Amino acid sequence: TLGFPELKVSTGARWDFPLMELFTKLEASDRILGFSEALAISGLSASVLQEILLKTAWVSSLLKAWFSRLGLELADGKLE
Repeated sequence: TLGFPELKVSTGARWDFPLMELFTKLEASDRILGFSEALAISGLSASVLQEILLKTAWVSSLLKAWFSRLGLELADGKLE
């Protein structure tokens, strides 16, 4: 479901790139969304959602680099 069928996900796995997931936020509990459903319920165009995801990946990479310079590892993050 991550879009990378050849990769095996295991506890403690490390990723060289940001792994982004889309969730609902206005339901009783957060529910993961696929790209198509996120487009359908968000009212955004595909290009706008793509731009948001690209900017999110950029922010994640920037934060990872900043943390690395401090000798820290950014293990998890959340942008809303």
